[in-house]
Amino acid sequence: MPDAKTAENTANAENAIAVLKRIPEDDGSYHNAQKLLSLVYRNTGRLEDARTAELAALKIADDAETNYAIGVLDWREATEFARTALEAEGLRDDGAGNAKMSAIACAKIKEHNSRLVEDAIARLTQAFELNSKYADAMGYLGLVYRRRADFGCDDDAARA
Repeated sequence: MPDAKTAENTANAENAIAVLKRIPEDDGSYHNAQKLLSLVYRNTGRLEDARTAELAALKIADDAETNYAIGVLDWREATEFARTALEAEGLRDDGAGNAKMSAIACAKIKEHNSRLVEDAIARLTQAFELNSKYADAMGYLGLVYRRRADFGCDDDAARA
């Protein structure tokens, strides 16, 4: 169960991870195993491990779903970091560039999130190019551009 921190759920997740990791790269089901592994990692909050599994799947097939998943993971990490940095200043993420944050918070967010945001834009754009009807990819691309607005700091035009 996603995000359930019970002993039973943790044990089930660890068992699933162990089984999926046993599938060798030359096995025809390896791609799907990596996708499932990523899902288990996401559902247990292990985002970096989820990203690693998605990247392994991407080496096998450059498909829209895998690019989308990586883009969403990037956005999620960037958003969690921004929220934490803003909360440290007593602010809530406004989703529009956070004009009230300090220059220090802005610099921290930009330093941590720049790579994530640019990668998310590239991955989500690739997902949309591979499947022009991928509405979820377009939706997340909009969210990532909002995350990029944080980098505008005191520049209203850049934030816009």
